[in-house]
Amino acid sequence: MKPNLTVYKSSAGSGKTFTLSINYIAICLSNKSKDYFKRILAITFTNKAANEMKDRILGYLKNISEKTIDQYILDELRLRTGLKEEEIFEKASIILSK
Repeated sequence: MKPNLTVYKSSAGSGKTFTLSINYIAICLSNKSKDYFKRILAITFTNKAANEMKDRILGYLKNISEKTIDQYILDELRLRTGLKEEEIFEKASIILSK
């Protein structure tokens, strides 16, 4: 199996945290394993950036599971995963609980 590696490089304030967070969640939602998040490594250059990404991911998962997420984010996740909204809500809740 060939490992996947994606590198994002851009200037401050360009939306890297958003992109990384949405991609992380999409990968988790797309996988059949309920704890696939344990197999994903996301690296940033500072502890502050790592904590910001972690907080953003957990916040998005919470809002998705409560069905209070922005429609734009939900549309992005549907596009990236091919899942229906209800599937996204259900899976996000399971991932958040783990």
